[in-house]
Amino acid sequence: MKKLILISIILAVAFSYSCNKDKKVNTTISGQLLTNGTTSVIKLSTELEKPKVCLYQETGTSDLISGNGFEEIKSVLVDENAKYNFDIDLWEEKTYFIGFHNVDTSIYLDVRPDQWHGINDFNHITSGTSNSINLYVLAKSWVCPRFINTNSDPNNQDVFDLIGGIGGPDPGIVLQPFYGSTDTVMSWIYKTWSGTYKYGVKSMSHTVDANLTRNGITKYISILYNVPPFDTTVVEIKY
Repeated sequence: MKKLILISIILAVAFSYSCNKDKKVNTTISGQLLTNGTTSVIKLSTELEKPKVCLYQETGTSDLISGNGFEEIKSVLVDENAKYNFDIDLWEEKTYFIGFHNVDTSIYLDVRPDQWHGINDFNHITSGTSNSINLYVLAKSWVCPRFINTNSDPNNQDVFDLIGGIGGPDPGIVLQPFYGSTDTVMSWIYKTWSGTYKYGVKSMSHTVDANLTRNGITKYISILYNVPPFDTTVVEIKY
């Protein structure tokens, strides 16, 4: 009899644990689509369908970083202010994240639904809570670099040797170092994305990498720069 009671208790505890583990909880998710690098709402075309925000769930068949192992479970179109909202019951123990697509590709860089995964672009949702997440859309932008030596000594012997991190006139052309007092606007432009940090997180950034020799000492430097959206802009790279 005692054995039967003990087994019943164990089964009841196991059943209770299983129920709690698989419990669904009400979850709200809201936010707005903003142009990356700004606090401005994205531009919406009157001729195209509005962008779609999608909610994804990990399926357990693979890992998120590899690019699969997830599925879209719900999507909503943004409103006229590029706002979105979900009110949904989600499993407490599952992994969820959101992304967007269907932006106006005449002014924004297209994003495929399957790119919203992995470490860099993982907009994680916490089940059972209110999630407020603004999503950042990368605008098409063009840069004309302007290199400026900020050394106040007009007779300085500084050497700024560019390593990379900024688009050049051609992949096969190596830029010569800048010597002394320099304020040079380059004769070429290159296409990139808006903002400093990509997708509103520090997964990828606009930087200029160089070796700077000043007062006889050479050191590696990395200079962050911001790119305004939608147009060609002279961007100052100060060192």
